[in-house]
Amino acid sequence: MDYTVKQTFLGAHMLPRAIRLIPNLSVASLQHGLDKELSMWYCLRAINYWGSGRLELKMAVDALTLWFHYSKSTAYRILGNGTGIFWDERPIPGINRPEIKIRGLKKVARYFDTRCGRYFLEISPQDFIGAGNNRVSVQRSWLYAAFHKPQGTKAQPISRASIQEATGINRRSQQRYDKATVIHVANYAETQDTLGKFSPILELVDGKCRQWLVHKRLGNTYFCRAQRGGVGMLRKVNDAVSQSFKRGEACHLRRFFITARSFLQCRQRHEDSYIVVPAANRRITRRTEWCRANP
Repeated sequence: MDYTVKQTFLGAHMLPRAIRLIPNLSVASLQHGLDKELSMWYCLRAINYWGSGRLELKMAVDALTLWFHYSKSTAYRILGNGTGIFWDERPIPGINRPEIKIRGLKKVARYFDTRCGRYFLEISPQDFIGAGNNRVSVQRSWLYAAFHKPQGTKAQPISRASIQEATGINRRSQQRYDKATVIHVANYAETQDTLGKFSPILELVDGKCRQWLVHKRLGNTYFCRAQRGGVGMLRKVNDAVSQSFKRGEACHLRRFFITARSFLQCRQRHEDSYIVVPAANRRITRRTEWCRANP
């Protein structure tokens, strides 16, 4: 693509319509310290909207600086770090100019040894880059947010410690990222007597001068602010990647259940399990309450 055509492309195409995040890959990049490279991989896939997987190197750098607020030095540095993992750099046949060959979902998923997930998460390019001066922090927060399910889906409570173990993001950073990209809902523990009446479970906590009885708090439920996208090739990629996984791995014990029926049918349940309280029976509206299933 010559320079005049490239300038026409950059001016006419404007911003890409959406950035498509992949939940499992986003979490794996945080664990491996490759969040900057994966963020650029998302950007390059959005720039290459026609789906060829090939971009002239200079055109890719110009698009990254124009639309995603990268400096040229930063773009070349991250492109060099991600070569062989997220893309390959090679000369254009017959022309003495380099091009980028963007690697597909299957190769990236196999590098991280993980499935992709069930669906894409879509956000606008403006949300993915923020104000420009905090681009790295905003992109990292969206990768963290992709760990959580989007709004409108069923999600279970999870503790901050479990999130840190899964994503590698410490508690303080989680709270900072939650402000812009994540919605959280408080969860409280209840118990039910023989008459069917719900009452709070109290626990004793230590203060500075005395002890207090407070309503037992469970982990929050988190939802990502991104919209749920389509499925695309994720199902085929997951089937191809899962063939290399070991069978018979240990299953995690399930602790939270939406219905009593699912609790009775579950074989791998935690000894301290909870069933969600119907909205009509909750003591306080606009919060989620869970009844202990094994009193």
